[in-house]
Amino acid sequence: MEAITPKYHTAREAAEILGVSYRLILKWIQDGELKCSRIGDNNMIRISNEQITEFFKNHEIGPCDNGESYGEAEEFDEPA
Repeated sequence: MEAITPKYHTAREAAEILGVSYRLILKWIQDGELKCSRIGDNNMIRISNEQITEFFKNHEIGPCDNGESYGEAEEFDEPA
């Protein structure tokens, strides 16, 4: 039996998939660069496979020269 790939991911899962920090995912969402859905009363973030694929196609993603993920030092307000 094949493993089932989830259709939607949390922001932390999207960060792992894209190889960036969780905080950078939140910044991209806040800036409107990465589309997401908000679910429930707590506005939980969910990002579809299609949204991740589209973002990946439109942005150059790769490791930093120092081996750290992008966005580790980013400071911003967490979206409501």
